[in-house]
Amino acid sequence: MADLGSGEDMSLAGDAVRKMMAELQADVRAIAHKRLAAERPGHILQTTALAHEAFLRLLDQKNLARCSPAEFLAAAALTIRRVLIDHARTELALKRAAKRVPLNGVEPVIDDPNLRLLVLDDLLKKLREHSRREYQVVMLRFFSGMTEGETAEALRIPRRTVSRDWSHARAWLKSQMSK
Repeated sequence: MADLGSGEDMSLAGDAVRKMMAELQADVRAIAHKRLAAERPGHILQTTALAHEAFLRLLDQKNLARCSPAEFLAAAALTIRRVLIDHARTELALKRAAKRVPLNGVEPVIDDPNLRLLVLDDLLKKLREHSRREYQVVMLRFFSGMTEGETAEALRIPRRTVSRDWSHARAWLKSQMSK
């Protein structure tokens, strides 16, 4: 990768990312729409706002200048996930500030979709520590909606490995969620 130290190089990198964004705008919106469909009904974020927030965050990513479309979509999916996590944390913090209740005798309940999302985020961090490749497979399959073939292409690994990692990661996450 070229040194992005000069202003001209930075401009070229930004132009490449903007071009990729324009080409894959519909795909990123589809990922955002799919992720929001999995959220609770009446979520305050809308597809367009979520996709735009992801695009704004991706503009700062200079390492995307020479990535493939599959790698860009993977980065977009991760960014969308981060936007949703940040939004959930903010909403949860606002709820906590609004309802200050003593914890005497109160059992924590995971009825709150924001809290479930944060629990899932914590489990995904543990999965990343356990197996970075399985974590990447989950990110691409679940959050990007990529097929096994697309995931294999993006990660440059055999499709059979993706299938095995996907099965193992889902089983691990399910066992952790039931604890």
